[in-house]
Amino acid sequence: MLGAHLDSVQAGPGINDDGSGTSLVLEIFKALTKYRFKNKVRFAWWGAEEYGLLGSKHYCQNLETKEVNNILAYLNYDMVSRGYFGVSDNDGRAYGSVAPRGSEVIQQIYLDWFKAQGLETTPAILTNGSDYASFWGILNKPFGFLNTGTGVAQDDCYHQACDTIDNPDAETITYNAKAAAHMVSILSMKGHELIPKTIVNETSLAMIKRSDFFADEINIEELEALGERHLGCGHDL
Repeated sequence: MLGAHLDSVQAGPGINDDGSGTSLVLEIFKALTKYRFKNKVRFAWWGAEEYGLLGSKHYCQNLETKEVNNILAYLNYDMVSRGYFGVSDNDGRAYGSVAPRGSEVIQQIYLDWFKAQGLETTPAILTNGSDYASFWGILNKPFGFLNTGTGVAQDDCYHQACDTIDNPDAETITYNAKAAAHMVSILSMKGHELIPKTIVNETSLAMIKRSDFFADEINIEELEALGERHLGCGHDL
């Protein structure tokens, strides 16, 4: 499953955040209509991410057990058109937080692809600030994401009125789109061989959904020390 959020903050048009991700997912959808796969691919365009991941939270909290077990992994694309080539730090080597088992497979596929293109990647810290966190915190599903950073050096128009159609870098979003397509092509054909499937019953699912994963606030000072800004949702509405 892959997705991106449709909304933007009131302060700006949101072309990079997250028009870039929504258009990337749409282009993959259009391309995949020409092919058949072993594994089904589900697409999502979330609402109200900037107000606290409301769309993806609602989706994950209301999935029935059978539907949860049908999801192998989730891929997120939030801000992919301006900045560095950020790959989620799923194995925790850079920042310490470790994603659910199988997420490291997604991370490595991305890293290998970018390396083959001769491109340098930057570890992207795991937070509860984008829609992958709903699949992580509510369903404990493997996930991965690409992100081009929110620091001034990466995107000085982040959550600003200047996040217009002139903001994205065509080369950056093209590389990220190709990386995303590469990932989807692999997981749609042999993801079940690469990532261990997590199976839950109604009781265990209910316990997971009662998790207080979202109760902890993001440490904004720590993120700013890394050169990032306001990765938690709702800060610049």
